[in-house]
Amino acid sequence: MDRTARIDLAYDGTDFHGWQWQLDLRTVQGVLALMLERLLGRPCLPPGAGRTDAGVHALRQTSHARGLNADEVARLVRVLPRFAPRDVQVLDVREVSPAFHARFSARWRRYEYRLDLGGDLFRRRFAWCPGEPLDRDAMDAACLLFRGRRDCSSLCKTASLNPTNDCDVTDCRLEWAEGSAILHVRADRFLHHMVRTMTGVLVDVGAGRCRPEDVTAILEARDRRVAGGMAPACGLYLAGVGYPPELDDPDHPGDPAETATPEATP
Repeated sequence: MDRTARIDLAYDGTDFHGWQWQLDLRTVQGVLALMLERLLGRPCLPPGAGRTDAGVHALRQTSHARGLNADEVARLVRVLPRFAPRDVQVLDVREVSPAFHARFSARWRRYEYRLDLGGDLFRRRFAWCPGEPLDRDAMDAACLLFRGRRDCSSLCKTASLNPTNDCDVTDCRLEWAEGSAILHVRADRFLHHMVRTMTGVLVDVGAGRCRPEDVTAILEARDRRVAGGMAPACGLYLAGVGYPPELDDPDHPGDPAETATPEATP
């Protein structure tokens, strides 16, 4: 029986040209594919739950490899973590349902965007320093207006718009600490550059360039031009992906053709 292995990994995206394989460029998918080919002795291009852009990091990205036998699954579990380069960490490898698909089985995804409020030299690879005072209360109020089912066309790279751009944002909040903040966003789907654009809007609110209630007008405009600038890639992290629990059972047959909402690059 063909078996499927789920692979969870973290990576520092600074020196990668994004997740998706590209000819002659170093990508996370390309590095993982080479690791799998060395262990399996045949080509394997593993899908990812989110196609992160160049410079974007992951605290927990999910991938999978299909068409394995029992010995191959055991080999990946035992050896794959030791094959990873210094900027990739294999967090977990385990057998799952043959119906599991890292991208199409996902029911929700969670991203974090990290802000450095103190200009720390050693955070520059991993957080954005806006370099100006921010009104925390105003930004917290603006976060609430992103929640719910919304047409997020104004938050999407224009060339990447879909026939429908509705997203169900179930969490959008800022976690504040001394000298830093983390934006937590969870939704059933994300559009291209969505979280980075949301962060840009929130920083504009915090800096007084717009008001919290302007978020509603920005969303209703369905026009990327009204949303202002976009936060840089260095502060964005894919933080987790949610799947139906039955797909964690290797004996659950499911239907490999079942799909959920496809994912873009936020």
